[in-house]
Amino acid sequence: MVLIANIIAIFTFIFFSIISTYLIYLFTEAPEVADFSIPVTYLVHLFIRLFIASLYLTAFQYFLAVKISSYIWSVLIGFFLLIGFLIISNLVIIPDWFPFEILNRVSKYSEGSQVGNWFLFTEKSSLIGATFFFVFRVLLV
Repeated sequence: MVLIANIIAIFTFIFFSIISTYLIYLFTEAPEVADFSIPVTYLVHLFIRLFIASLYLTAFQYFLAVKISSYIWSVLIGFFLLIGFLIISNLVIIPDWFPFEILNRVSKYSEGSQVGNWFLFTEKSSLIGATFFFVFRVLLV
């Protein structure tokens, strides 16, 4: 259920990005050479990369929600991790395995890696971290 909600959130983000771009195009004057076609392959690529990058954070939140009986603690931990990320990101000392940094890398390198790989190493580490939390959750039941 959590992964379906994750897919819906990413799809909604991309959908409203397209709609808002169209609305901006209606109310502002665009250059004549601008291309307003929807890059479907790029959006599918971005959707897959965002989903893979968010798996680690989703698995971590799921692990916390299952192991801690009160749901408010997992929400508070996720909230404070997000606030901590926003504070620490200005200091540029964030480890690459931090869940929000993995999502940040997708936004920084939206085309993929500079050497032509489809996935960044942080997205691969996201798959490893998600697998760890899912397996660790099953083993501790």
